[in-house]
Amino acid sequence: MEPITVTIALHWDTNIVDKPIPAPYTTKVSQGTFLIDIMKKAANEDVDGPFNKYSTTYYGNVGDFVIAMDGVEQDPAKNLYWMIRDKQTGNLTPTGIDQYQPQDGSTTVFSYEETVMSHHERLTRG
Repeated sequence: MEPITVTIALHWDTNIVDKPIPAPYTTKVSQGTFLIDIMKKAANEDVDGPFNKYSTTYYGNVGDFVIAMDGVEQDPAKNLYWMIRDKQTGNLTPTGIDQYQPQDGSTTVFSYEETVMSHHERLTRG
């Protein structure tokens, strides 16, 4: 099976997070590779990079969701949450990082957004 090319990226409003947005990471992996394994590959290749610093919370059958990335933590009091989106469609991933499998040519964006519900809450509460 031919490897596929995938990209992962971070995004935030620099008026909310006072630091530059890191460069995206593009790599080749086997079809069916989970997003968490792509993040680990990025972390192993750049131990000081943004994908080496993340925290998750596990939510049963929908999986692990990011609650902190590159030193930026969710802030429910300010309605600031990490969302995981497919860049091409803008849609949220249907599962957490341990279950989501990016497709060939895709860019998965970890986006720090002001919103009333977390990614997990949107999936489970509608």
